[in-house]
Amino acid sequence: MRTITRRMFTQAAAATIGAAATSAPFAAQSNIRYGVASVAWEPSFEEAIPQIAALGFQGIEPFRLTVKKYEADPAALKAQLDTAGLTLITCSNHPATMSTDFLDPARAPQTIKDHVDFAANFLRYFRCDHFKISLGPRRDDTPMTQEQLKQVALTLDEIGKRTIDMGIRIAPHPLIGSPMEREPEVRTIMELTDPRHVWMTTDTGHLTLGGMDPLRIISDYFPRVAEVHLKDVEAKYRGK
Repeated sequence: MRTITRRMFTQAAAATIGAAATSAPFAAQSNIRYGVASVAWEPSFEEAIPQIAALGFQGIEPFRLTVKKYEADPAALKAQLDTAGLTLITCSNHPATMSTDFLDPARAPQTIKDHVDFAANFLRYFRCDHFKISLGPRRDDTPMTQEQLKQVALTLDEIGKRTIDMGIRIAPHPLIGSPMEREPEVRTIMELTDPRHVWMTTDTGHLTLGGMDPLRIISDYFPRVAEVHLKDVEAKYRGK
């Protein structure tokens, strides 16, 4: 894979946000907010905050592992974000900090507890309105079975029932290498979960790599789309 430097990333991002700011369709959509995942700056999350703000973006999205040091004192992080004029969009869950096994029924109670606790103790403090989560690794490269997908859906529903009362929507992220990788898996999980409790983070890159048409998936589930991750992939992977 081709790698990019932080300077290359920030130059490209600045051009993108500049074009968006002067484009009538973007300007008219005042309810759409743009943010950046801080992973491009890892491990220097603090360095990312002023740089992302300087580019004109409105929010930042880290992994839980990145902000774990602030969990005992979230006010310290909020002060940095307030100074930069950024909001914490949400945090991605992370296997190093919590259970992310959505396939093993025996692990479900811990997975549920870990996600609900983090939402209650951290995301709610920042008034995040959704929790973007990945579903851990698939067992192998074969399609998920109906029973496996039912287990994923049950765990998601249970988390969502508890976090919606906090004003936080659970939004699983279709991801290559996860149980929500391919179109039948995405559609089955969305069908098996309660739309009052479970939304989705649509990622144009991962949806494409999973053989899907991102526009079709976003359109079909638009009322349940909590967030869009805008990524590109090489054209050779499209439709495969």
